[in-house]
Amino acid sequence: MIPKDTDSYNNLIKYKRLIRKPCISVLAFSKNNFNPTFATEHNELEKTVINILSWLDNNSNPPIEKTPELRQKVGSFKDATNTLCTHLPDVKAKELRIFKGKITDNAFYYCDNIERGGWEKHTTTIELPQPVLEHQAYLDTGISAEEEE
Repeated sequence: MIPKDTDSYNNLIKYKRLIRKPCISVLAFSKNNFNPTFATEHNELEKTVINILSWLDNNSNPPIEKTPELRQKVGSFKDATNTLCTHLPDVKAKELRIFKGKITDNAFYYCDNIERGGWEKHTTTIELPQPVLEHQAYLDTGISAEEEE
C-alpha cells in the first residue's frame, strides 16, 4: 500500500504507537493490581488488550473495510474496563480510565486516518539499472567460475 500523502501515513504510524503504549500499560496495571477475587474481570481485560495489539500487528496496512473490527475490539476493551473499574478503589479506577481514554481516542483517530487518509492500493514495477540486467544475463549463461579460468 502506498499512501497518497506521507502525512497520512505518518499519522497512522503515530496513532498505532499511541495505541500500543497505553495497551502495554494496561497489561502491566492488570498484573500489578491483580486481585484473585476478580480474576475473571482481570483476564477479560487482558484478553481484550491482547486482541487490540494482535489486530494492530496482523493488520499493518489495513483497508477501510477492516476498521470496524478494531472499533469492535476497542468497544470490548471499554466494556471490560468499566466492569473491572466497578471493583477497584477510586484511585486505581481513575488510573485505568485514563488508559481507556487514551486507547479509545487514539484508536478513533487511527481508524479516521485510514478512512479519510486516502490510502490507495496498487503495485509498482521499477526497471532495474542496465548493469544489473547485464550481470543477471551473465549469471543466466550458467558459466561456472572454474570454466572461466
